[in-house]
Amino acid sequence: MHIVGFVLVQKQTWYSIDAHSACTVQNETISKLAISPTAPEKPGSNGIFTSFENTTIWFLGTINCIIVAFTFSKGKPFRQPTYTNYTFVLVLIIQLGVCLFILFADIPELYRRLDLLCTLVLWRVYIVVMLSFNFVVSLVVEEAVIDNRALWMSIKKCFGYKSNNQYRIWQRELANDPSWPPLNQTSFSDMPGCDREVSYSNPVFESNEEQF
Repeated sequence: MHIVGFVLVQKQTWYSIDAHSACTVQNETISKLAISPTAPEKPGSNGIFTSFENTTIWFLGTINCIIVAFTFSKGKPFRQPTYTNYTFVLVLIIQLGVCLFILFADIPELYRRLDLLCTLVLWRVYIVVMLSFNFVVSLVVEEAVIDNRALWMSIKKCFGYKSNNQYRIWQRELANDPSWPPLNQTSFSDMPGCDREVSYSNPVFESNEEQF
């Protein structure tokens, strides 16, 4: 997404390496774009970093961090749904609101202090569209692919993959053991030094399952 924004902004008709602003002055057309007199360079700032590319990447990167924080925050089945974390959701909403305000606010002094350049409103809308598309794709991938246990189990079964985890190894051995679980029987201890009468029994296995 960052690469797309970086490339597309250079293809805009109003793009110029030497321009300090792409915002139109009232009653002027795009063809009469001029350097904004109300947005001089900040004293002591490095002007080489102020560009349309950096402005676009800053908005894409900042809002994308908010999208990632929301998309990859785990909810069900491991924790409570994300929206129940009211503080977290409130912080994300405030951060998103501040970023959108900076994006659409035509305040030269604010842009000057942030080393950003004013762009056309249409381009800002394009930025929001790119971010919205990225949000939808991230959410679909997270829910339909990454957290889709049935899908991953099917892929493992298709390729014959077997986990080397010790727990999984024991699980497979017990699944193939016809004597497990020990139903309706009591197991006596074979440990040396223990009385033969000492035994351990599991009531669940001793009970007849057909009675339940």
